[in-house]
Amino acid sequence: KGVGFSGGEPFLEFDRLLQYVKKIRGSFGSRVYLWAYTNGDLVSAEKLKALAAAGLNELRFDLSARDYDLAPVRLAVRHIPTVTVEIPAIPEDFSAVVSLLPKLLDLGVKYLNLHQLQYTRYNHRAFLDRGYTVVSMEGAEPSILESEITALKIIKSALDSGSALPVHYCGGLYKD
Repeated sequence: KGVGFSGGEPFLEFDRLLQYVKKIRGSFGSRVYLWAYTNGDLVSAEKLKALAAAGLNELRFDLSARDYDLAPVRLAVRHIPTVTVEIPAIPEDFSAVVSLLPKLLDLGVKYLNLHQLQYTRYNHRAFLDRGYTVVSMEGAEPSILESEITALKIIKSALDSGSALPVHYCGGLYKD
């Protein structure tokens, strides 16, 4: 019932992304929900207008890749029906994320999605250097305990502050 465009960065192949959105929307109409992921580096008003006209329902931003710069989000909420911020729960970024909660809501962001950091052969050295605790559960890739704790603390902060911004959490077990 839905198609997501990720990558790498879908905006690196913007013409292809736009073509796919148009073809899928043309073939399936509104029966299919379409979303794309981006870090926001290549977002422009023209590209957002074209995606909206083609029928993209949602754009999800990984702001952790941009030091939590809200500029591309501010632009996207003017054009795309649903704008979501989707980030890894990075323990060192807890305060930065909590301080963003009211700003995201004021901008018109619909959701904050958090996901647990997962331990891989590509990031294991950096995670061990940070002193993270690796947890393994049957049926899932190894995950980082401190990341889950951070996600739960962010959710608690949102609740304690009375924030109306929905915060979703996807732990490693559910991701796999």
